[in-house]
Amino acid sequence: MVLRRFLKHRLAVASTVMLVVLVLGSVIGPWFLPAYDAQDLSNTNQLVPTLAHPLGTDELGQDVLARLLYAGRISLFVGLSAAVLGVLIGTLIGAITGYFGKWIDTLGMRMTDMFLCIPLLMLLLVLSNFTRGKTLVPFIAPELQQLALIAVIIGASSWMGVARLVRGEFLSLREQEFIEASLSVGGKSAWIITRHLIPNAMAPIFVAATLQVGEAIILESGLSFLGMGIQPPVPSWGNMLSNAQQYMIATPWLAVYPGIMIFLTVVSINFIGDGLRDALDPKLKS
Repeated sequence: MVLRRFLKHRLAVASTVMLVVLVLGSVIGPWFLPAYDAQDLSNTNQLVPTLAHPLGTDELGQDVLARLLYAGRISLFVGLSAAVLGVLIGTLIGAITGYFGKWIDTLGMRMTDMFLCIPLLMLLLVLSNFTRGKTLVPFIAPELQQLALIAVIIGASSWMGVARLVRGEFLSLREQEFIEASLSVGGKSAWIITRHLIPNAMAPIFVAATLQVGEAIILESGLSFLGMGIQPPVPSWGNMLSNAQQYMIATPWLAVYPGIMIFLTVVSINFIGDGLRDALDPKLKS
Protein backbone atom coordinates (compact mmCIF):
# COMPACT_ATOMS: atom_id res chain seq x y z
CA MET A 1 0.00 0.00 0.00
CA VAL A 2 2.84 2.39 0.85
CA LEU A 3 4.60 1.53 -2.41
CA ARG A 4 1.42 2.15 -4.43
CA ARG A 5 0.98 5.55 -2.81
CA PHE A 6 4.61 6.43 -3.43
CA LEU A 7 4.44 5.37 -7.09
CA LYS A 8 1.44 7.70 -7.60
CA HIS A 9 3.69 10.65 -6.73
CA ARG A 10 5.29 11.19 -10.13
CA LEU A 11 7.80 13.78 -9.00
CA ALA A 12 8.98 11.47 -6.21
CA VAL A 13 9.39 8.55 -8.64
CA ALA A 14 11.28 10.71 -11.15
CA SER A 15 13.45 12.05 -8.32
CA THR A 16 14.21 8.52 -7.15
CA VAL A 17 15.37 7.57 -10.63
CA MET A 18 17.49 10.74 -10.80
CA LEU A 19 19.06 10.08 -7.40
CA VAL A 20 19.83 6.45 -8.28
CA VAL A 21 21.55 7.63 -11.47
CA LEU A 22 23.58 10.21 -9.52
CA VAL A 23 24.61 7.67 -6.88
CA LEU A 24 25.55 4.97 -9.39
CA GLY A 25 27.43 7.51 -11.49
CA SER A 26 29.37 8.72 -8.45
CA VAL A 27 30.19 5.21 -7.25
CA ILE A 28 30.94 3.47 -10.57
CA GLY A 29 31.82 6.32 -12.92
CA PRO A 30 35.31 7.19 -11.58
CA TRP A 31 36.48 3.62 -12.29
CA PHE A 32 36.20 4.26 -16.04
CA LEU A 33 37.70 7.76 -16.02
CA PRO A 34 41.16 9.21 -15.37
CA ALA A 35 42.20 9.80 -11.77
CA TYR A 36 40.59 12.91 -10.33
CA ASP A 37 44.02 14.46 -9.62
CA ALA A 38 45.71 13.44 -12.90
CA GLN A 39 47.04 16.62 -14.56
CA ASP A 40 47.66 17.35 -18.23
CA LEU A 41 49.18 20.85 -18.39
CA SER A 42 49.27 20.74 -22.17
CA ASN A 43 45.45 20.48 -22.30
CA THR A 44 44.04 23.00 -19.81
CA ASN A 45 40.64 24.73 -19.78
CA GLN A 46 39.28 22.55 -22.55
CA LEU A 47 35.69 23.48 -23.35
CA VAL A 48 34.92 21.32 -26.40
CA PRO A 49 33.86 17.80 -25.28
CA THR A 50 36.07 14.94 -26.45
CA LEU A 51 36.01 11.21 -25.92
CA ALA A 52 38.85 11.50 -23.42
CA HIS A 53 37.29 14.46 -21.55
CA PRO A 54 33.48 14.53 -22.05
CA LEU A 55 33.07 17.67 -19.91
CA GLY A 56 36.43 19.23 -20.70
CA THR A 57 39.30 20.00 -18.34
CA ASP A 58 40.02 22.60 -15.67
CA GLU A 59 42.89 25.04 -15.21
CA LEU A 60 45.29 22.21 -14.31
CA GLY A 61 44.23 19.89 -17.11
CA GLN A 62 42.26 17.65 -14.76
CA ASP A 63 39.23 15.84 -16.14
CA VAL A 64 36.12 17.73 -14.98
CA LEU A 65 33.79 14.72 -15.22
CA ALA A 66 36.12 12.54 -13.13
CA ARG A 67 36.37 15.22 -10.44
CA LEU A 68 32.63 15.85 -10.56
CA LEU A 69 31.73 12.19 -10.03
CA TYR A 70 34.37 11.65 -7.37
CA ALA A 71 33.11 14.78 -5.61
CA GLY A 72 29.67 13.18 -5.67
CA ARG A 73 31.02 10.36 -3.52
CA ILE A 74 32.32 12.88 -1.00
CA SER A 75 29.21 15.06 -0.86
CA LEU A 76 26.76 12.14 -0.76
CA PHE A 77 28.76 10.33 1.93
CA VAL A 78 28.96 13.42 4.11
CA GLY A 79 25.28 14.23 3.54
CA LEU A 80 24.06 10.72 4.36
CA SER A 81 26.35 10.23 7.38
CA ALA A 82 25.53 13.65 8.84
CA ALA A 83 21.79 13.07 8.32
CA VAL A 84 21.89 9.68 10.05
CA LEU A 85 23.79 11.13 13.02
CA GLY A 86 21.51 14.18 13.27
CA VAL A 87 18.35 12.06 13.08
CA LEU A 88 19.64 9.63 15.74
CA ILE A 89 20.52 12.45 18.16
CA GLY A 90 17.26 14.31 17.47
CA THR A 91 15.14 11.16 17.83
CA LEU A 92 16.80 10.25 21.13
CA ILE A 93 16.35 13.71 22.66
CA GLY A 94 12.83 14.14 21.26
CA ALA A 95 11.76 10.70 22.49
CA ILE A 96 13.03 11.25 26.03
CA THR A 97 11.59 14.76 26.39
CA GLY A 98 8.27 13.93 24.74
CA TYR A 99 7.63 10.76 26.72
CA PHE A 100 8.72 11.76 30.23
CA GLY A 101 7.67 15.42 30.08
CA LYS A 102 7.83 17.63 33.20
CA TRP A 103 11.29 18.97 34.07
CA ILE A 104 13.00 16.63 31.57
CA ASP A 105 10.93 18.13 28.77
CA THR A 106 11.63 21.66 29.96
CA LEU A 107 15.38 21.06 30.24
CA GLY A 108 15.61 19.28 26.87
CA MET A 109 13.59 21.89 24.98
CA ARG A 110 15.45 24.82 26.52
CA MET A 111 18.71 23.18 25.45
CA THR A 112 17.25 22.73 21.95
CA ASP A 113 16.15 26.37 21.87
CA MET A 114 19.64 27.42 22.93
CA PHE A 115 21.21 25.55 20.00
CA LEU A 116 18.60 26.97 17.64
CA CYS A 117 19.62 30.49 18.66
CA ILE A 118 23.19 29.89 17.50
CA PRO A 119 23.74 30.67 13.78
CA LEU A 120 24.37 27.23 12.30
CA LEU A 121 26.85 28.28 9.64
CA MET A 122 28.92 30.28 12.14
CA LEU A 123 28.96 27.32 14.54
CA LEU A 124 30.07 24.99 11.74
CA LEU A 125 32.84 27.40 10.74
CA VAL A 126 34.16 27.59 14.31
CA LEU A 127 34.07 23.82 14.82
CA SER A 128 35.61 23.14 11.41
CA ASN A 129 38.43 25.60 12.07
CA PHE A 130 39.05 24.07 15.50
CA THR A 131 39.34 20.50 14.13
CA ARG A 132 41.02 21.39 10.83
CA GLY A 133 44.24 19.50 10.18
CA LYS A 134 44.04 17.43 13.37
CA THR A 135 44.80 13.70 13.30
CA LEU A 136 42.54 11.83 15.72
CA VAL A 137 43.19 8.22 14.63
CA PRO A 138 46.79 7.64 13.42
CA PHE A 139 46.14 4.52 11.30
CA ILE A 140 43.28 6.03 9.26
CA ALA A 141 44.00 8.06 6.13
CA PRO A 142 43.79 11.84 6.66
CA GLU A 143 41.20 12.17 3.86
CA LEU A 144 38.85 9.73 5.62
CA GLN A 145 39.35 11.50 8.95
CA GLN A 146 38.55 14.79 7.28
CA LEU A 147 35.31 13.35 5.85
CA ALA A 148 34.33 11.83 9.19
CA LEU A 149 34.98 15.07 11.07
CA ILE A 150 32.90 17.14 8.64
CA ALA A 151 30.04 14.61 8.83
CA VAL A 152 30.14 14.53 12.65
CA ILE A 153 30.27 18.33 12.90
CA ILE A 154 27.27 18.78 10.58
CA GLY A 155 25.28 15.93 12.15
CA ALA A 156 25.94 17.08 15.73
CA SER A 157 24.86 20.63 14.81
CA SER A 158 21.61 19.89 12.96
CA TRP A 159 19.52 17.65 15.23
CA MET A 160 17.27 20.34 16.71
CA GLY A 161 14.46 20.25 14.13
CA VAL A 162 14.18 16.45 14.37
CA ALA A 163 14.10 16.64 18.18
CA ARG A 164 11.19 19.08 18.16
CA LEU A 165 9.36 17.03 15.55
CA VAL A 166 9.74 13.75 17.47
CA ARG A 167 8.79 15.42 20.76
CA GLY A 168 5.56 16.69 19.21
CA GLU A 169 4.72 13.23 17.87
CA PHE A 170 5.42 11.62 21.25
CA LEU A 171 3.29 14.17 23.11
CA SER A 172 0.38 13.18 20.88
CA LEU A 173 1.00 9.43 20.84
CA ARG A 174 1.53 8.96 24.58
CA GLU A 175 -2.11 9.95 25.19
CA GLN A 176 -3.44 7.20 22.90
CA GLU A 177 -5.32 4.17 24.27
CA PHE A 178 -2.72 1.61 23.21
CA ILE A 179 -0.11 3.36 25.36
CA GLU A 180 -2.44 3.32 28.36
CA ALA A 181 -3.09 -0.37 27.72
CA SER A 182 0.64 -1.09 27.67
CA LEU A 183 1.13 0.84 30.92
CA SER A 184 -1.76 -1.01 32.57
CA VAL A 185 -0.10 -4.39 32.00
CA GLY A 186 3.23 -3.20 33.41
CA GLY A 187 5.03 -2.07 30.28
CA LYS A 188 8.37 -0.39 30.99
CA SER A 189 9.25 3.02 29.57
CA ALA A 190 12.06 1.68 27.35
CA TRP A 191 9.73 -1.00 25.94
CA ILE A 192 6.93 1.46 25.24
CA ILE A 193 9.28 3.95 23.54
CA THR A 194 11.03 1.40 21.32
CA ARG A 195 8.10 -0.96 20.67
CA HIS A 196 5.15 1.42 20.37
CA LEU A 197 6.06 5.09 20.12
CA ILE A 198 9.03 5.15 17.74
CA PRO A 199 7.42 2.78 15.17
CA ASN A 200 4.31 4.99 15.11
CA ALA A 201 6.47 8.09 14.65
CA MET A 202 8.60 6.65 11.85
CA ALA A 203 6.73 8.42 9.02
CA PRO A 204 7.76 11.98 10.01
CA ILE A 205 11.21 10.71 11.05
CA PHE A 206 11.79 9.24 7.57
CA VAL A 207 10.68 12.46 5.93
CA ALA A 208 12.91 14.51 8.25
CA ALA A 209 15.83 12.18 7.45
CA THR A 210 15.50 12.75 3.70
CA LEU A 211 15.36 16.51 4.19
CA GLN A 212 18.39 16.31 6.50
CA VAL A 213 20.42 14.68 3.72
CA GLY A 214 19.74 17.59 1.38
CA GLU A 215 20.46 20.14 4.10
CA ALA A 216 23.72 18.39 5.03
CA ILE A 217 24.88 18.38 1.38
CA ILE A 218 24.22 22.12 1.14
CA LEU A 219 26.05 22.75 4.44
CA GLU A 220 29.05 20.68 3.35
CA SER A 221 29.12 22.52 0.03
CA GLY A 222 28.95 25.84 1.84
CA LEU A 223 31.78 24.89 4.19
CA SER A 224 33.94 23.69 1.32
CA PHE A 225 33.09 26.81 -0.67
CA LEU A 226 34.35 28.93 2.26
CA GLY A 227 37.52 26.82 2.55
CA MET A 228 36.59 25.14 5.86
CA GLY A 229 35.27 21.86 4.52
CA ILE A 230 36.84 19.23 2.27
CA GLN A 231 40.29 20.45 1.31
CA PRO A 232 41.88 20.16 -2.16
CA PRO A 233 43.16 18.14 -3.90
CA VAL A 234 40.23 15.97 -2.77
CA PRO A 235 37.25 17.35 -4.75
CA SER A 236 33.80 18.10 -3.44
CA TRP A 237 31.06 20.04 -5.17
CA GLY A 238 31.59 22.90 -2.75
CA ASN A 239 35.33 23.34 -3.23
CA MET A 240 34.92 22.90 -7.01
CA LEU A 241 32.59 25.90 -6.91
CA SER A 242 35.07 27.78 -4.76
CA ASN A 243 37.99 27.05 -7.11
CA ALA A 244 35.92 28.15 -10.11
CA GLN A 245 35.40 31.68 -8.74
CA GLN A 246 38.64 33.06 -10.13
CA TYR A 247 37.92 31.63 -13.58
CA MET A 248 34.27 32.70 -13.91
CA ILE A 249 34.90 35.00 -16.90
CA ALA A 250 37.22 32.71 -18.85
CA THR A 251 35.75 29.29 -17.94
CA PRO A 252 32.28 29.70 -16.37
CA TRP A 253 31.37 26.05 -17.03
CA LEU A 254 33.65 25.00 -14.16
CA ALA A 255 31.08 26.51 -11.77
CA VAL A 256 28.00 25.40 -13.71
CA TYR A 257 28.63 21.64 -13.45
CA PRO A 258 28.96 21.31 -9.65
CA GLY A 259 26.11 23.79 -9.18
CA ILE A 260 23.84 21.63 -11.34
CA MET A 261 24.85 18.50 -9.39
CA ILE A 262 24.05 20.12 -6.05
CA PHE A 263 20.73 21.40 -7.40
CA LEU A 264 19.65 18.05 -8.87
CA THR A 265 20.65 16.08 -5.76
CA VAL A 266 18.95 18.35 -3.23
CA VAL A 267 15.76 18.77 -5.30
CA SER A 268 15.55 14.99 -5.86
CA ILE A 269 15.94 14.27 -2.15
CA ASN A 270 13.31 16.87 -1.23
CA PHE A 271 10.77 15.43 -3.68
CA ILE A 272 11.47 11.92 -2.37
CA GLY A 273 10.78 13.18 1.14
CA ASP A 274 7.51 14.71 -0.07
CA GLY A 275 6.52 11.42 -1.68
CA LEU A 276 7.37 9.45 1.47
CA ARG A 277 5.24 11.81 3.54
CA ASP A 278 2.23 11.19 1.31
CA ALA A 279 2.87 7.44 1.21
CA LEU A 280 3.46 6.86 4.93
CA ASP A 281 0.74 9.13 6.36
CA PRO A 282 -2.66 7.42 6.02
CA LYS A 283 -4.45 10.67 6.88
CA LEU A 284 -3.19 12.37 3.70
CA LYS A 285 -5.04 11.73 0.45
CA SER A 286 -3.68 12.57 -2.99
